[in-house]
Amino acid sequence: MIKTNFTEIFSLNVRRSKLEIYVDVLRAINRGINKPTRIMFATNLSWKTLSEVLKNLEERELIEQRIVGRRKLFFITERGKIILNTFEAFAIEFANNNLTSIQQSNKTLKKKNNYPTLKADRF
Repeated sequence: MIKTNFTEIFSLNVRRSKLEIYVDVLRAINRGINKPTRIMFATNLSWKTLSEVLKNLEERELIEQRIVGRRKLFFITERGKIILNTFEAFAIEFANNNLTSIQQSNKTLKKKNNYPTLKADRF
């Protein structure tokens, strides 16, 4: 399975979209990072943002919370795995198509040299 980084594929700026944040959290939980603080550090989120994301993912039944001893642990559900796999497949397809279109654009630019020439007598 090809691993992809959604931040590199979808984002040209530093801030992540909500989609990227949700996918990052799902990916961390799927990798076995189950404790809230560890999820927070793995996904580089604030506690407030992580709490909201975990609540939303749990309401949508993409993750489930279990109490083990005195700890809250989070686990990805089957539905969450399906969603995560769908987004990863989409990201791979998008990256492949985007790379192909960039390569085609570069070939077109090399063929067409329509840049205006500046002449010294214009100034």
